[in-house]
Amino acid sequence: MKKRIKRLVWMLLVFLVLSPTVKAACDATEENKLRALAYNVKASYEPGQGEEIVKDDGFNLPDGLTEEEYEEFWNTPFYEDVIKVYITNITEDLYVKVSDKLSGQTKTYQYSDTDKGTLTIVQDDIFSINNYTIEVYSSAKTSCPDTKLYTLYQATPMFNVISTYDICQGAEDFYLCHEYLSVEPQVTESYDTLILQYKEGKINEDGDPSKPDEKEKKTFGEFVKKHKGIFIGTGIGIVIVGGAVAVIIVRKQRSKRI
Repeated sequence: MKKRIKRLVWMLLVFLVLSPTVKAACDATEENKLRALAYNVKASYEPGQGEEIVKDDGFNLPDGLTEEEYEEFWNTPFYEDVIKVYITNITEDLYVKVSDKLSGQTKTYQYSDTDKGTLTIVQDDIFSINNYTIEVYSSAKTSCPDTKLYTLYQATPMFNVISTYDICQGAEDFYLCHEYLSVEPQVTESYDTLILQYKEGKINEDGDPSKPDEKEKKTFGEFVKKHKGIFIGTGIGIVIVGGAVAVIIVRKQRSKRI
């Protein structure tokens, strides 16, 4: 009997030692706390510089460069243009799964992949509009591991090559001359024709036909605003002169009656 009891005690001790540590159950309070952290995760983007471009003999330099210009070219570093996507406020209790439309891939990033909670994704293709889907999950350090908490989205624009052309000088506000475009333009006419029409005032910044009446009203309103001092002074003068004339007329009428 004693041997049987000892054996049971021994088996119980072995079970307790070898069994994994049981975490606290995932309750509503814990999940709400994690969701609050997940809702704080934000996404943004900015154009930036990537890796330095390695120069070689394949560069086609223009003719007629001076020796100083030639040396300046080879001594000046050039970098790839990229778009950097930032995902911020990731904590040790969270991780994210990021999918983007261009690559069609989904990657998982832990807190250890971030710089103090900020994840930076470098997008090399700047000539296409991209869309990111960011899913936020609870990490294995929580009582609710691998629970999907929140989904956010981030779109990135495309670089507009036309913005670098000389014809866009003086037309930077026109939509075809913006450096980056969030919507791929649907152009039915040649871009240079449209830009010239904008410069001539035939179409507005969005490519729609301009309304002369509204333009004239806007121009007149701006003129009045710019020269409001003259208009106020002229108005006061008119009032004074008008008052004086009225007094003279009244006096003449009174003298006739007398």
